Amino acid sequence: MEDTNVSAEVARRKVTEADLRRVNLGRAFWGARSDMIQSTSVQNLVLRYRKNVVQMLSTGSGLIFSGQPGVGKTSAAACCLKEAISAGRAVYFITHPELRDLRFEKKDSLFGNGQDGITVRKKVETAQLLVLDGINEPFFTDNAFGPLQLEELLVRRYSEKLATIITTRSATFKDKKHAELFDVVSQCMVPVPITGKNMRDDDREALKRRVVGDGDV
Repeated sequence: MEDTNVSAEVARRKVTEADLRRVNLGRAFWGARSDMIQSTSVQNLVLRYRKNVVQMLSTGSGLIFSGQPGVGKTSAAACCLKEAISAGRAVYFITHPELRDLRFEKKDSLFGNGQDGITVRKKVETAQLLVLDGINEPFFTDNAFGPLQLEELLVRRYSEKLATIITTRSATFKDKKHAELFDVVSQCMVPVPITGKNMRDDDREALKRRVVGDGDV
């Protein structure tokens, strides 16, 4: 679970499974490492972000990973998230479906007043590093948590110098239709396109070999 390619800027501690559960990171990404990233330039950028994660978070500097499914966007984000945990920072990981499933109210806060909503709202609004995973095409027509709600959240976080990382397979952030959202995003996040093969194909083949062997199904 550890990645030894980063020289610590401050003392780091070991990240545990309990840490990863607490921050809501899916188990599939617990073992994410920088050397799994296909693009050398993106790998180097992630390593730089991780090496300087305390400075990045203190200035509210985020990233937006974009690309096709399976190229490693979430894995790259998970590497940054784990480094922030190791540096003792408060982090949280949440997907777009998880955001939209919360009861939304246009009042003083982003989420409703149920206990779960309060807990998640606090983490989403105050985490020193927030990863928003899977902000894809359905997001842009979502009335529960769509562009207006994301813009509100990012403005609030940016004003508090809280860093955000987004993963998306959509280029819609650059559309003129969402110019205000793109303007906010460009103030606090560096765009990082990721290309490469769909690594999930390898996972599918490995699963097939485990279950049925080398024979045809």
